[in-house]
Amino acid sequence: MIRGFKASVFYFLYNVLWFLICIPFLLMLLWRYRHYDHHRTRFWERLSIYKSPPKECVVWVHVASVGEAMGCMSLLAALKKKYGSEQLFVTTTTPSGESIVRQYLGDNVCHAYLPFDFVFFMRRFLAKIKPKVLLIFETEVWPSMVNSCYENKIDTILINARMSEKSKGRYDRFSYFFRQIFNRLTFVVAQSSNDAGRLQSLGANNITVLGSIKLDVTLNEKIISTSKKLRLNWQSAYGQKSITRKILLAASTHNGEEEIVLKAYRDIKKYHPEALLLLVPRHPERFGQVERLCVKEKFVVVKRSAGETVSSQTDIVLIDTMGELLMLLGTSDVVIMGGTFVDNGGHNFLEPAIWGVPIVSGRSYYNFSGVAQGLMNVEALMPVDTPEELSLQIKILLENDKLRVTKGNAAKQYIQGQQGSLKKLLSIIEPYLDT
Repeated sequence: MIRGFKASVFYFLYNVLWFLICIPFLLMLLWRYRHYDHHRTRFWERLSIYKSPPKECVVWVHVASVGEAMGCMSLLAALKKKYGSEQLFVTTTTPSGESIVRQYLGDNVCHAYLPFDFVFFMRRFLAKIKPKVLLIFETEVWPSMVNSCYENKIDTILINARMSEKSKGRYDRFSYFFRQIFNRLTFVVAQSSNDAGRLQSLGANNITVLGSIKLDVTLNEKIISTSKKLRLNWQSAYGQKSITRKILLAASTHNGEEEIVLKAYRDIKKYHPEALLLLVPRHPERFGQVERLCVKEKFVVVKRSAGETVSSQTDIVLIDTMGELLMLLGTSDVVIMGGTFVDNGGHNFLEPAIWGVPIVSGRSYYNFSGVAQGLMNVEALMPVDTPEELSLQIKILLENDKLRVTKGNAAKQYIQGQQGSLKKLLSIIEPYLDT
C-alpha cells in the first residue's frame, strides 16, 4: 500500500513537472527549428492540438527518431501492406524521424509528433485516434502514455525491447513507480534473454524473446543500384586508374566524435592520400558545426545536400541529408560506427553488416551489446580505444583486400543467420490487431 501511494504521488509530481516545462520546452524546439517552416508549423502537435483532426486507426506505432524509424521500417512496411496507410498511425519525437517515415512509407502515411507526456495531452490524443493497439519500439516507455492506454483498455506492446544494465540502474532509482508502469504493458517482445530478465525485474510480465527485427533489414534493387553507381562515381573522380580509391564512412557521429575521426583520418591520409571520408553526423542541427570543424582542420569538404562535385581534391563528403545512410553504407570499404567513442551506447551495427562491410568502433556499445558481441565473435567488428588505434586498424584493413573482404563476408553471414524475427513478431501481435 505504501509503495502504491508513493507511486501515485510520484506520478502526480511527474505530471506537474511536465505541465511546468512543456511551454519552455516548446519554445526551445521552436528556436531550434526556426529555419524549418514545416516543423515549426506543427509544433502544436506536442500539445495534442492539430490543424485537422488525426484519423482514427487500428494500430499506433511509436518510434523515437532516425535509428528507431529505420530499425522498425520492415515492420511498418508489413503493417502498411496489411492494414493500409489509413489504419496505421506513426508518431515520432523528432523531425528527422518523421522524414525517414515519410521517405519509406510515403507522404500519405498518418503521422504526428508524440505529445509531451502530460496526462491531459495523452488522453486527448488517444480520444482522437482511438487505436486498438500501441506498439512501442525498443525503449520509448513514457509513463503517461502507458497509463493512458491502460485506462482506455488499449493493448500496449513493447516490441524489439532492449534494456541495458545502465538504463535499468536509472529506472531502479524509482522502482516503486516504474514497476507499476512496466506492469501495465500488455506484452513485451525482448531482443535477448538478458533484456528480458532486466525488464522482468522492473515489473514487466508476459515477456518473450525473439531477437531483433533490425536483423531483418533487406536491400532492394534500387538501393543496391544507387549505391554502386555512387561508389563508381566517387572512385572515378580520383582520376588515377592505377589507384582504387578507398572510401571510409563514419556513421551517426556525436559531438566529440568527429574530432577523433578526423585525427585518425589525417593519419590515414599520409599512407592513403586517395582515401575519401563520408562523414554522417547523427543530428541534423549539428551539420553546420561539423562542416566548420572540417574546414578548420584544413580538409576540403563538399556537402551532399548541395550536390557539389566530388573531385580528386575532395577529402570529406559531409552527409547533411536524411534517410540515405543505408544506401551510402554500400559505397564504403570500412565503416566507423559513431555513438561508440562517447558514452552513448552505440548505434545500429546491422546495416553496415548486411552490406558485408567490416566495422571499427569505440567501446561504448551497450545498447547493442548482443549484436556487437556476435560480430566480434566472427571478427567482423573491431573495437578500439584511441584515434591512433582507430587509424591503425583502418590502415590494416585498407592494405589487405583479402582480409577486408573476409571480415565483411563474416559480418553479412552472421546477420543472415540471425534473421527471421519479423515473421515471428507479426504472428504474436496479429491477434491483438485483429480482435
